[in-house]
Amino acid sequence: MGITRRKLPGSARIKKRGDFIRLQSAGSQSGGRKVHGKNFLLIITPAARSNTSRIGITVTKKVAPLANRRNRIKRHIREIFRALRSSLTSNVDLIVIARNGAPECSFAEVQSEVMDALKRGRLL
Repeated sequence: MGITRRKLPGSARIKKRGDFIRLQSAGSQSGGRKVHGKNFLLIITPAARSNTSRIGITVTKKVAPLANRRNRIKRHIREIFRALRSSLTSNVDLIVIARNGAPECSFAEVQSEVMDALKRGRLL
């Protein structure tokens, strides 16, 4: 028996730089909001595509200079989003920006902070 891998489909990811810039600038306009946490900032905007929620993740070299640390943070956030995606109260485009303390967080800490931010953003 092999391991069953559960992936977040490509349609659920924000990949293009233009989309990131548009969503970040529209974050406080057009019904969007920003939710600040200790290690993460979440920018929540109504979904451009009304039938699905999407996520985009930003972890800069300033936050985590090593690629494996940046990728670890992104994997954690994607897994949390994949698990919670069906229980979100509405379809949104979500940008998660990691802050300086994020590389030292365990999966449980990341999960707790992201879930708390989603609750404060009225998505859970």
